[in-house]
Amino acid sequence: MKFKANISLKLAGFLLAICIPPFLLYQILTFSIVRDTMVEMASKNSMNLLIDQEVYLSQQLDHIEDLLRNISAIEEIKQAIRRADAEASGTPLRSAQSDLISTIDQISTQTRISTILSGYSSLNGLVSLDIFSAGGQHYHVGDTLSSRYVNTTQLNQLIRESRQAGSNIYWHGIRSNINNSSDQHQVIVASKTLWDTRQTMDTGTPRRLGTLLVNYEPTALYRHLDRLEMGRGSRLLVVDRARRLLYHPDATLIGQPVAPSLGQLLTGETGSLTVDLAGQPTLLNYRRLPAQNWYIISTVPRDELLAPLRHITQTGTALLAGILVLLVWPSRLFDRRIIQPIRALSDGFRDFQAKRLAPDWRMPPMKSLSEISELTGWFNTFLDSMENQRQAEADLRVAATAFEAQEGMVITDTDTRIVRVNYAFSNISGYSAREVLGKPIRMLKSGQHDAAFYQSMWQSIQDNDNWHGEVWNQRRNGEIYPCWLTITVVRDPQGTITNYVGTIIDITQRKQAEEEIERAGLL
Repeated sequence: MKFKANISLKLAGFLLAICIPPFLLYQILTFSIVRDTMVEMASKNSMNLLIDQEVYLSQQLDHIEDLLRNISAIEEIKQAIRRADAEASGTPLRSAQSDLISTIDQISTQTRISTILSGYSSLNGLVSLDIFSAGGQHYHVGDTLSSRYVNTTQLNQLIRESRQAGSNIYWHGIRSNINNSSDQHQVIVASKTLWDTRQTMDTGTPRRLGTLLVNYEPTALYRHLDRLEMGRGSRLLVVDRARRLLYHPDATLIGQPVAPSLGQLLTGETGSLTVDLAGQPTLLNYRRLPAQNWYIISTVPRDELLAPLRHITQTGTALLAGILVLLVWPSRLFDRRIIQPIRALSDGFRDFQAKRLAPDWRMPPMKSLSEISELTGWFNTFLDSMENQRQAEADLRVAATAFEAQEGMVITDTDTRIVRVNYAFSNISGYSAREVLGKPIRMLKSGQHDAAFYQSMWQSIQDNDNWHGEVWNQRRNGEIYPCWLTITVVRDPQGTITNYVGTIIDITQRKQAEEEIERAGLL
C-alpha cells in the first residue's frame, strides 16, 4: 500500500504542480491588471467629471464675480453712499457744502441704489444683494430685510474678511444668513469692499465706502449637481475654503464641516489617491478652484468600485474547482493503466522471490500502456525461462545422479576430445579424469578392431544419432578388456551436434563366464 500511496501522491502533486500554480498565477495577474485598470479608469473618469463641474462652477461663480465688479464700478452708487454717509454724520460734502440732504433726498438715494441693484437680481440662485456703507447705511435687494433682523456679529465678521482681501472679491463660503428672517438659513456669500477712489487721489489713502455682499442659494448648486450620474457608490462633494460642505448628496449635511482626516488631504491644485475614510479604503480625486479656494471632490469606495471583480474571482474559483474535479479522471486513469499494472508486476516479483508462484502461473494481460504491456510480456517470458531453468536443473540433477552410476560415462566434444568422465570410467579404464581431459577418445583403442569397424560405427551414429555394440578397449595398464559401448549424439535446439556421450560397461566377467560355459559344453 505504501507503493500505491507514494505513486498516487506523486501523481497528484505533479498534476497540481503543472496545473494549479500557472492557473493561480494567471488569476492573480488577471485580477491585478483588471483591478489596476479599473482604478485607473475610475480615476480618469472621476477627474474628467471634476473638470466638467469645475468649468460649470467657474462659469456660475464668474457670473457672481462679474455682478460684484459691475456694481462696485458704478460711480453713481458710490456718490449716493458718500452723500448718505455725510448726511448721517453731519459733515457737508465738498461738492455741495451749502446744502443738507433732506429726508426726501435720503429716500430718493436709497430708492436709486435699490433700483440699480434690482437690475442685477435676475441671476439664477441669487438670494439677496446688500450694500453696507461705512457710515452704517444699508441698501438691500432680495429677501425682505429689516435692520432689526440683521445678525450684526455675522455681518461684522464678513466685513472684516472682505477688507482683508483689499480690492479683490472674497468668497466666504457657506455661512448663516445675516438675515435672520430669511427662509434661506444658509447662503453662499461673496463680497467686495467698495473703496473711495477719489479720496485715494486726493490724499493717497483709500477710504472704505462700504461692503457689497452677494448671498447665493446653495440649493441652486444642489439641483444641478444632484442630477449627475456618479456611478455605483460614487459621491461628489464641494467644500469651501473652511472645508465646509457646499454640496453633498445628503442635503441635510450641507454647511457641515467635512471630517478633519479628509480636509487635511486637500492640498495642491489636484490629487488622486487611495485613502481610508470611515474605516473603508476609498479612491479620492479632487480639483481646486483657485479663485475661491474651493475643492470639488469625488469619492468611490474601492469595494464598490471593484465589486465587478467578485465575478472574476468567483469564476476563477469555479474554474479551479473544475480543474480539481477534472484531475480525478486522469488520476484514476493513471492508477488503472499504470499504477495497477506496475503494482501487479511488483507483487509478481515479490511472490516469485518468495516462491509463492505456481509453476504454470503467468500474469494475465492488462489494459495499460504498450510499454507496460511489453514489460508484462517480458515478465512472463522471464517466468518461462526460470521454469525452463528449473526443469533443466532438475534434469541436470537426474543426469548428475545417472552420470555417477555404475556404468562408465565419457563425454566428448565434436572433435571427440574428452571433456568429462565419471568415477566409474576411471575405475574401468584406470585413467583419472585429469589424465584424459582434452585427450582424443582414440587413446582408449586396443587395436583389436579394423578401420571398417569404426567406419560402420560412425556411419550409424550419423544416421541414427546413436550406436551400441561390443568393443575391446585398453586399460591404462595395457590390459585389453571387453566392454559394451553405447554412443549417443547430443544436439542443441538448432539441431547442431554439440557432444557425444558414451556409456561403457565392463563385460570382462560376462565374457569369462561365457567362455567357461562354452568350455564346459565342449567337455
